[in-house]
Amino acid sequence: NVSFVLSVIGSLTTAVVFVFYNIDQLRGRNQPNPLSWGLWFFINIINVFTHHDLSRDWIVTATILTDCLCCALTVSVLMTRNRRVKLSGLGKAELLAGTLGFFALAAWWVYRSGLYGNLIIQVAYTIAFLPTYFGVWKNPERQKAWPWIVWGAAFFSGGVLVALLRA
Repeated sequence: NVSFVLSVIGSLTTAVVFVFYNIDQLRGRNQPNPLSWGLWFFINIINVFTHHDLSRDWIVTATILTDCLCCALTVSVLMTRNRRVKLSGLGKAELLAGTLGFFALAAWWVYRSGLYGNLIIQVAYTIAFLPTYFGVWKNPERQKAWPWIVWGAAFFSGGVLVALLRA
C-alpha cells in the first residue's frame, strides 16, 4: 500500500532528522528559540487530535504524531540542556499562530468536528513556521537549513500525500 509506505517514510524521516537536530542542539551548533518550539508543540498537539478526529486513520496521522512526539522531545532537550536557555520572545506571526491554535481548539469543541479545527490549525502551523524558515535562510549560523527542508518534505509526503491517497 503506497499510503502506508509514504506514512512510514515520512515518520522515520521526521524522527531521524529530529535526532540529528537535537544532537546539534546539544553540541551548541544551533540556537533554537524554546518559546517557538513550545508553540509548535502546542500546535502539533492540536493538529494530531483534530487530524485524527477528521480522518479516523492512524496511518494518515502517523507522521503528524511522530512530529508531535519529536517536538516534545526537542522542547525537553532545550529546557534541560542548559539552565541558562535564552528565551527569545515570540514575534507577531508566532503570536498570531498561537491565537489561531486557541481558535482551532474552540472550533473543534463547538462544532464537535476535526474539520474546522484542523483547517484553522493548518493555517496556524504555516504561520508559525514562516519566521523560522526565513530566519534560517537569512541567518544560517544560528541553525542549519537542511532539517527544516527535510521536515517540510516529510510532512508533505507523510501527511498531505497520504491523506490525499486515502481520501
